[in-house]
Amino acid sequence: MRTAIPLTMLATALACSLAATAAQARARVFVASYGSDSNPCTFLSPCRNFQQAATFLFVLIGATPHTDWLAGITQRDTKGFIATGRDVDLGAWPILRKPMSFETSVPGLFAIGDVRLGSTKRVASAVGEGAGAVENIHRYLNEADQSIAEEEGRLLAARAA
Repeated sequence: MRTAIPLTMLATALACSLAATAAQARARVFVASYGSDSNPCTFLSPCRNFQQAATFLFVLIGATPHTDWLAGITQRDTKGFIATGRDVDLGAWPILRKPMSFETSVPGLFAIGDVRLGSTKRVASAVGEGAGAVENIHRYLNEADQSIAEEEGRLLAARAA
C-alpha cells in the first residue's frame, strides 16, 4: 500500500529548491518516474533526489501570475496578482457603482483564476469564478445598454425641443 509523501520531505525539497543558485531557482521538485507498489516514485530537486512511495501526487503549476502586460492598466499587487471586486482601491475607481466581484480597477475588465488577488489557486475554483464572471459581464453589458438607451433618449428629446 502506498502512503502520502510526508510534508517534511516536500518542505525539505522546497527549502532546498529555494536555496538553490539563481540558475536553478526556477526548478522545484520534479517527478522523474511514477512507481508501483514495489518501485516508488523518484523525485528530483536542484540539490537532492529522493524516492518515496506515494498514494497521491499534487501538481501545482502557474504560481507566478504573468500579468506584466497589464502594468499601468489595472491595479495589481507587488507580486502581479490582479485586484478585483472588494480588493480594488476605490480611490482610483472611476465610476459611481462599486466594482463587481470579478471586475478589475478598469470597469468592464474582468479577471478570474490564478491571476486574481485572493483566489484559491485551484482549477475547480477558477471554473466557478468563470461562471460568476459571465454573470458580471451580462450585468455590465445590461448597464451599458441602459446607459446608451438613456443617452439616445436625451439626444432625441434635445432634437425635439
